[in-house]
Amino acid sequence: MMRYKDALQTAKDKLSGFNVAIMNGDILMAQGWQELKQSRMQKNKVFALSRHEIAVNPGQASCCERYVGCHDVFAFHSPPKEEVFNSFDWQQNVWGAENKALGMFQHLGYGTGNPCNKLVTIHYHQNKFRPSQNHDRVSVDHGSGMCAPTQALDDQCSTRRLMYV
Repeated sequence: MMRYKDALQTAKDKLSGFNVAIMNGDILMAQGWQELKQSRMQKNKVFALSRHEIAVNPGQASCCERYVGCHDVFAFHSPPKEEVFNSFDWQQNVWGAENKALGMFQHLGYGTGNPCNKLVTIHYHQNKFRPSQNHDRVSVDHGSGMCAPTQALDDQCSTRRLMYV
């Protein structure tokens, strides 16, 4: 299974100088991404995007409309800071993994934004079958990040984190 540090290392080694998005496999990019030009991505800023749901998930509210996290996409300008490579050593798409990633980016001094109505992502699952889902919860040493939806690409989230005991 892929770990965040593997994706970040690939971004550094193969995509340095480009905008990069690390996302879960059940996420699709929709409208707004054409606005994300190289010049719009600031160094040391991460977009932690909450997802939208589609009709195959009836009754499930969009995380962008009713904020509950769901940060399934992390977009940034590569390369990331050197500190991230030793700090992001956990599996992607495990319960709590995305909140831990957001909290770690904030802990390392990245500015974070969640313009999920500008850079739209769609969560696509035809059913609840997830044979490779790891049901363990990731420990959140530096806290679980929070970043409610922001309106513009330049808006920042607060860096408040929830600490678990």
